[in-house]
Amino acid sequence: MTLAFPTPSEYRNPNRANAGTFEPLTLAHTLHVLTALPLKLWKHYQDRRAMVELTRLEDRMLDDIGITRDDVFSALSAGDGKDPSWHLRIRASERRCAEMEKRRQRA
Repeated sequence: MTLAFPTPSEYRNPNRANAGTFEPLTLAHTLHVLTALPLKLWKHYQDRRAMVELTRLEDRMLDDIGITRDDVFSALSAGDGKDPSWHLRIRASERRCAEMEKRRQRA
């Protein structure tokens, strides 16, 4: 006989493939999911608006941050659902590492 809900002993069984993943459907959880989606969409909108503000900065200001205008446009055009600033952080980090490597090779 299969139970609809796991018994307490099934929660603690480390041999189960989905041990500890059971989450009962409650009103609180449902409300949390329903409110989290609009908040996530609003944050995504704000992140993209901040990226558009970066396009209005001068090139020397972007250079001080460690990014280029092309980096900003490529981050905005990436449609992978990630925060566009993540792409900028990665690109700025790659550029810093490359610069450090150049300095080390010269020395």
